[in-house]
Amino acid sequence: MAQNPPFDVLCTIFEHYAELDRPAVPQRLETFLLVCRTWHGVASQHARIWSTFNLRFKAVKDVLYWASCVPRRLVRYTASALLDIKLATSPDGDVFKVSKTFERILLALVGDAGVTGQRWRTFEIDGRSTLELSHMLEKCLSFPTPNLQEFRIDGLNCRRAVLPDTSALMTLSMRNCTLASLPSLVNVTNLRISTLHGFDGQVLAGALNVRTMKIEGREPYNLATTYPYLQSLKLRGIIHDGSLDGFCASALCELTLLVGRGRDYLPVVSCTGIQLKKLKRVKVGLYIKTSTMLPEYLTGLHRFLEEVVNLEELIFGDRMAASLVQTTYR
Repeated sequence: MAQNPPFDVLCTIFEHYAELDRPAVPQRLETFLLVCRTWHGVASQHARIWSTFNLRFKAVKDVLYWASCVPRRLVRYTASALLDIKLATSPDGDVFKVSKTFERILLALVGDAGVTGQRWRTFEIDGRSTLELSHMLEKCLSFPTPNLQEFRIDGLNCRRAVLPDTSALMTLSMRNCTLASLPSLVNVTNLRISTLHGFDGQVLAGALNVRTMKIEGREPYNLATTYPYLQSLKLRGIIHDGSLDGFCASALCELTLLVGRGRDYLPVVSCTGIQLKKLKRVKVGLYIKTSTMLPEYLTGLHRFLEEVVNLEELIFGDRMAASLVQTTYR
């Protein structure tokens, strides 16, 4: 009689299968419970496979499949297990033809009065949210999520405040969103903000524990505080006058500037809180490739490069920026 694989090997097999779980796969994850008593015992006790939801939605059949799976699997995970949730939506899919069913999946992941949401550890939506999905998420994100450590979303449009309790949040990535406010940034260590509208840009000063920060877009923001742990800063888009007034990051060693105007370099050069001569790695490049702006852009870039004299690595984000500098210094 063939022997069962070791416990850790079985767990790895189950986790790999769980990653592939979708309607196109012939057998559901629950099939492992039917193989034998040993497999049933290992699978039923391995909370990770039941508390990880990697949900892909491309067609109506995907919505119907997960509508039956999610509530059933939620009753299997232990009370101490935290939930890792990733939803992948397709902009050209027809999943919202069954929007009520899709909404039931989201509400199941939140639970009555948000009780299941309190067990979220990661929540990510891969693919830009539609307006209809934003309305659904506005309800789901109104409850406390005290165990949430990572939150990533694109295209969220909410008029109300979301995520009222995120005391454990360490990674926050929000792109193309319109929000009344941001979640608390007090404990965030990895922050990415891209093309946000409607929020108060001064709240970024609350991210006092951030290690890496990326800000992209044309909206004004204000970093008027001291970031004692910030090591990597990436600014992409427009750097408005005053954006870096009061900014201080003594531990900063990596700086990325992908801007479209020469004058966008000037707030960086004049900022006393950035020790340009101590930077080790710098990346520069064009944000908007407009030939009429190149002379002015080059002037600002040269002014900046004159200050970063102790670099170990200088990276050009595009060929045009590299060729501009090389042509000038020939």
